[in-house]
Amino acid sequence: MGCEEIPAPWLPGLTEQLGERFAELARREHLGGEGVATRATPRRLVLRAELPERQPDRDETVWGPAVKVARDAAGNWTKAAEGFARKVGVAPADLGEAARDPA
Repeated sequence: MGCEEIPAPWLPGLTEQLGERFAELARREHLGGEGVATRATPRRLVLRAELPERQPDRDETVWGPAVKVARDAAGNWTKAAEGFARKVGVAPADLGEAARDPA
C-alpha cells in the first residue's frame, strides 16, 4: 500500500500492527491467518499472507422471528416467517422451531 512519507521510527510498530490486525481479521473470517509477513519503507507498507482459495464450508444456525410472531393462531407461517425464509433462501416449509440457548 502506498502512502505519504511515514516517519522511520513508526515503521516497526506499524508493520507489527498491520500483521496482527490482518491475522485477527483473517481468523474471524475463517481464512486462517497463518504465514503473515509484513515489510515497510517510509512510503510503502507491504503485507503478504498465505490464504486458502476459499473459506471452509461450515454449518451455521440462523435464528428468525420468535414462534409467537412466526406462527398465527391456526399454526400457519406468518408474513414475518415468510419474509425471513425468503431472506435466508429457503422455503417456509423448511423452517424449523428450536429452543434458543439464553447464553
